[in-house]
Amino acid sequence: MSALARGEVHTYNTRSAWGLAVAGTTLREQGLVDAALRNCRWALTQRDAAGWFANTGFSPDEVPLLHTIAYVLEGLQGVHALTGDEELLQAVIVATDALKAAYRRDGFLAGRFGPGFSPAATWRCLTGEAQIATVLLRLARTQPGREDDDVVGRSLLEDVARVQLGRPGVGGRAAGRIAAHGGVPGSYPVWGEYCSFCALNWATKFFLDGLLIAVHGVDEPSFIQARPGATTR
Repeated sequence: MSALARGEVHTYNTRSAWGLAVAGTTLREQGLVDAALRNCRWALTQRDAAGWFANTGFSPDEVPLLHTIAYVLEGLQGVHALTGDEELLQAVIVATDALKAAYRRDGFLAGRFGPGFSPAATWRCLTGEAQIATVLLRLARTQPGREDDDVVGRSLLEDVARVQLGRPGVGGRAAGRIAAHGGVPGSYPVWGEYCSFCALNWATKFFLDGLLIAVHGVDEPSFIQARPGATTR
């Protein structure tokens, strides 16, 4: 549980359920996999007509960050890869299609999305962009007819790369220091609401996840069955 979290339930714990499913699969403990599925199926009850998930913010009254929305989708996608539960996959597809439509309409993804996937911020959440890119790249590689997801996923990674610290003209003098070079800020502009004026290790980690898939075809072992011959890490 994050120290930032307030409230009794958090839909983004589907990502923890994915880890539980990995453990159950590895240890051959079906009870763990079943528990992960129950959590994901509960998460599906939190959707609205557009596929947006309630209870995805850190607190009950918070409009969810793209970061925590992406956690929900990563978890559902990961558990689907291990169980084949098609309802989980369809929830991911509906949500990502809504986000792709918003991206093409506005030219960027908002840092927060409210009910119906309505944009609720003028700043960007780079962590969430990298995560959504990874979800899209996985869809493109595991689901027939989803080649467009690869295009949008790569475009999102390029958007993050353009504002990565250490690039010419990005981040000022401090970005040239070893501690900051290559880092990914929480928000863009850096004074946005999510971890203002900070470069985040987890944002950089999610960016690297996407790059490993896009550039080298390397992904998490959960997706190996769907992509024969892929490299795991």
